[in-house]
Amino acid sequence: MVFMDSFSASLSRQEGVVDSIFSTCLDMLEEPAFAHIQGIGIASGENIRLGGPAIDRLTNVFSITKAVVAMAARHALHQRLFASLDDTVTLDGHTCPPTIGNLLAMKQSWRLEPDMDEIERRAVDPVPSIANALGRSTSTGQYVNAGMHLLMRELHLRTGSARSFVEDEVLLPAGICAYKWEGDATGVPWGHAHLHLSVRDTLRLGMHWLGAEPLVPRSGEPTPPMPPECLPYVDGFWIGNSYLLAAGWGGQCLLMIPATHTVFTALADTGWSRRTNRDTLQDGWRTGRELFHRSLPEAVAWRS
Repeated sequence: MVFMDSFSASLSRQEGVVDSIFSTCLDMLEEPAFAHIQGIGIASGENIRLGGPAIDRLTNVFSITKAVVAMAARHALHQRLFASLDDTVTLDGHTCPPTIGNLLAMKQSWRLEPDMDEIERRAVDPVPSIANALGRSTSTGQYVNAGMHLLMRELHLRTGSARSFVEDEVLLPAGICAYKWEGDATGVPWGHAHLHLSVRDTLRLGMHWLGAEPLVPRSGEPTPPMPPECLPYVDGFWIGNSYLLAAGWGGQCLLMIPATHTVFTALADTGWSRRTNRDTLQDGWRTGRELFHRSLPEAVAWRS
């Protein structure tokens, strides 16, 4: 993405670009398209900016949860709790259980896509419904929520408590103590969504990951570009030319640019209800990623 490359180049040679982007983003929160975004954060090195009406409110980060679960799985691989990426998940009676690697890169095909919203509302063990929809592995990839919950359940079986393992290996090392995580009927936290974090702590998470990346290598090769972001995918992140993106429903965004050690996050109040499966987003709403991208040309040009 040309604006992202322009930002990386500008940031490396100019002071004030981060402040310009931050100010531009704050101004744009007044627009109706971004009115649902309750807070933003940007950090580059030691330059950290936070703003918005509710930067410390716990918010459902939706699919950013996948990146947290994937990072925990990478720690499990590093600690040999999983023998390798070819290790399979535990599914009694299933003739072709998916591998850890396929779940991390979403290279698992599905005969039908499980409706996770419906599965959540049933308040029963979700694994039988998920397993019933499994197909065989694929090299092309298929973005489906259910696979990450299978991975979370496997972490739970291997460690005794997936919640404690993720907390000890991912959240606490990033300085995150306050969070909420909704779970399934068996008590396992949902692996595809429903971790609640603040803007401040989501930014901390990205900053920690950029520092920890060399210590916890990427689990495997990304899936080729696939919807909805039309980018390669692995470990809960969409892989751009110069950035990593974890994105969740309603505009949730955690974007990291390793070359400049820059992290941007935006979290939104979607008003989503499990009971009704509806949100309160207004027509024409836009994502946190779009907020960041739209700020780049103006901020970079202003400092050029």
